[in-house]
Amino acid sequence: MRKLRIFTVIVFLLAVVGYGVYSFNERVIKDNDAPVISSEADIVEYSVNGDEAALMEGLTAYDRHDGDITDRIMVESISQLVNKNIAKITYVVFDSSNNVGRYTRSIRYTDYELPKFSLNGPLIFAKGADISIFDKLSAYDVVDGDISDSIRVTSQNVDNLIDGEYTITVQVTNSMGDTSAIPLTVTINSESVRKQLIELNEYLVYIEKDSSFNPWNYVKRVTTSNGSVKGITVAEMDSNVDTSEEGVYEVRYSYSNYTAILTVVVQ
Repeated sequence: MRKLRIFTVIVFLLAVVGYGVYSFNERVIKDNDAPVISSEADIVEYSVNGDEAALMEGLTAYDRHDGDITDRIMVESISQLVNKNIAKITYVVFDSSNNVGRYTRSIRYTDYELPKFSLNGPLIFAKGADISIFDKLSAYDVVDGDISDSIRVTSQNVDNLIDGEYTITVQVTNSMGDTSAIPLTVTINSESVRKQLIELNEYLVYIEKDSSFNPWNYVKRVTTSNGSVKGITVAEMDSNVDTSEEGVYEVRYSYSNYTAILTVVVQ
């Protein structure tokens, strides 16, 4: 009986010691080490149409307990642009103990462009009519796609009760924080609304700096007031486009008191 009591005490003491060792390990030897993400380069080149695998190029992750955990790396966030075509991308990785490691490097978009506007018709309105440019004006971004809903008119002096030409400024901002803005001419003229004698292929175009530019390429047709089609060169043309300088320009085509305007953005 005495031997049984001694054995019971020994078992109890071993259990206490075992629990103490376990508790000590939990408190002292618990994995608190964050995994480390490493990169072969401080900047990654990336297409706006690229996939997530391209963002992971050159990255590895190592944890002292789990070993190689490169396949657990995720993109945590991408900043707005901090410089031309460059943003900051932050990666995150978790080990099996939920310790977290982070790494931030630069991302350069190889084919990024500013948002662009598109105009599908002349901005000509009848006297007294509502000026609804958003029926004709849209905006597209290579990152966000159609951002027409984000277009804002930031400057205007249009009096729709007086015939004439007026200048408005429109702008749009994409998710990268980049803003595009251009001035556009709005015409108030009831007669011109009824008789669109000059029709253009496009009413707003973007061309590269120092590229060739032929304004006649944008005239689709010229018609008389009775509907007869004329050669495009019967119209008079006045252009202030200078392809050697970036900026916003206009080409004016006139025929029989009707004027069509092509807005040209040199970039």
